[in-house]
Amino acid sequence: MVSARVLTLEAPALAGVQLSPCESAGRSQRTPASCLVPNAANLGRGTNSCLPFEGKCKQGARLALKRRTVTLLTGMGLSAMPPPARASAPVAAASANGSHSLEVRHKDLLVVGPGVLGTLIAQQWFKSHPDAAVVGQTNTTNAHERLRSIGVRPVVKDLDDDAPQKFPYVVFCAPPSGSEDYAAEVSAAAARWDGSGALLFTSSTGVYPQDDGSFVDETSPAATPGASPRLDRLLAAEAAVLGAGGCVVRLAGLYLADRGAHTFWVTRETVPGRPDSYVNLIHYEDAASLAVAILDAKPRGETFMGCDNHPVTRQEIMDIALESGHFKGPFRGFEGKEGGQGKKMHNDLTRAKLGWQPRYHSFADFFEHYQPAKSEAKA
Repeated sequence: MVSARVLTLEAPALAGVQLSPCESAGRSQRTPASCLVPNAANLGRGTNSCLPFEGKCKQGARLALKRRTVTLLTGMGLSAMPPPARASAPVAAASANGSHSLEVRHKDLLVVGPGVLGTLIAQQWFKSHPDAAVVGQTNTTNAHERLRSIGVRPVVKDLDDDAPQKFPYVVFCAPPSGSEDYAAEVSAAAARWDGSGALLFTSSTGVYPQDDGSFVDETSPAATPGASPRLDRLLAAEAAVLGAGGCVVRLAGLYLADRGAHTFWVTRETVPGRPDSYVNLIHYEDAASLAVAILDAKPRGETFMGCDNHPVTRQEIMDIALESGHFKGPFRGFEGKEGGQGKKMHNDLTRAKLGWQPRYHSFADFFEHYQPAKSEAKA
């Protein structure tokens, strides 16, 4: 007998977890907390290929998200469970900001913004490079206990450090929200790269303005500066990294079983917008494995794309989620014909360059293979 647990979906459980630019692109400081996931209601409308924050929230930002109870017939969570705590490498005494100076080795990695995506990158880096150390740079100490539990050495960003420690590998996953000068933040992270391994910035496919249902790949033109303040921040950050010799990976909509547009849509009877607008996706674990593949390849000044090559419509997303048997809710459908048709993204050039393939080839493929963790199934 399958046990069930009840999840009240008002906003994602992200306490103390930073989000990558793709996860939080465009989230205004004025946007209410309840709109953290509701921005996903506009996926497929305008240039919103990035889940769940790409595009303006419109009605979702103005209407308080009503409390809905959704019964999940299985538990939901990260499909990759954290590995046991790793033994820490010898470090010197703690500095004034609580960070540690360590003897950096040739495979050590600095993750700036170790939220959901950054944490998975760290875990996959450990698997590929067991002897490496991973340092997670945060703005606060809120996530430090969680990071230590998986072997990541947490440090707080020190803006007064005139000689920051450098690393052979640096990946920037922090969101643009909360930063007055995002490009400067990214440049500061780039300054911590010693130039020997790789520098990577996780950006968003939202920089591609196409919205007519056309195909988009790595060679397609991005938006021009001035299109919107949000895109300007991302484009300036990309330019800073590319100018430093680093690389950019533009990620499509990130999702997990319990994270993504489907988890919000299922809580509403109707969702505004056209049901036939295309959305592009990539599972969090695949986005992390792609980031690791780029870091390992050590390219210079290149832009990559992260997607599963299987664009789906908004309606198809909900059909797949509901038919999986893992969700129950009041969802009945989409209403209206507002917005564009979205875009159909393909990253064949990225795959050929890196020899990379996603574990989950589509949203449907993920749910066909999804099994909750044993601890969740017993809940």
